[in-house]
Amino acid sequence: MGVPGIVGMLLCALLCAPAAADAHKPAPKIALRFMSVSQKRLLKQKAIRVKVRSSRAGRIRLYAAARHRKTEVVVTGARSIKLRAHHSRRVRLKLSKAGRKELSGCVKRRLVATAVPVVSVVAGTGRPRACAS
Repeated sequence: MGVPGIVGMLLCALLCAPAAADAHKPAPKIALRFMSVSQKRLLKQKAIRVKVRSSRAGRIRLYAAARHRKTEVVVTGARSIKLRAHHSRRVRLKLSKAGRKELSGCVKRRLVATAVPVVSVVAGTGRPRACAS
């Protein structure tokens, strides 16, 4: 491999480097943790408390659901919050009427919290709000 081969490899590396830098950034790493999953406490407070942490700053939409076998019931309303990078935040997700009814039973369930990054305020994520017409 002579000088032209080395120059060719360097040129190729220089041309490929900006393309790699402009590549799409990976989604932020989001960590969720329930503060308490005691049935008595959830029903008394009428809310589920969740600790949220993100690797990148931005807006995140949160909600919680209860799973039992193949059924899933969303037990809280969705809530959008702003997060700072690498800082945890405690969020209170208010139980819906259906959520209180679902959690008051004796059947064993799995609680699942979901966090979705909000792409833009206009586009948003999840169900759009109804337009006032």
